[in-house]
Amino acid sequence: MSRAARATESNWRALDCRRPACHNQKQMLIPQYSLRAILAATAVCGFFSLIGAAAIRGSPSAAAVSLALLALIIMLGVHALVFFAVWLFSLVMPGRRASLGQSPFAPFETPAPENRTVQP
Repeated sequence: MSRAARATESNWRALDCRRPACHNQKQMLIPQYSLRAILAATAVCGFFSLIGAAAIRGSPSAAAVSLALLALIIMLGVHALVFFAVWLFSLVMPGRRASLGQSPFAPFETPAPENRTVQP
């Protein structure tokens, strides 16, 4: 088969509608962000930097907002770490899975207490 015929065949294969469109595309190395998203992130970072600069200059309200944001970031980080630890634990120690319609506390349930009302 000649080189021109192979090139034409590959061009037709590229236009084949039965193949998914992403099959012919190369994988992206980094995700693509829109200019609007990048400018919004820059504006938010600038706002937080403005609050941080005011806190360093001694503004009590800016210091309170900075500490509240720092506490929120620490809380979310601890939450993510605990979630990750529990997730790893669930992978390492697969527990008993309750079937549908069964209480997960079935082995620990006690019988119903007797009726112990005092008659006058």
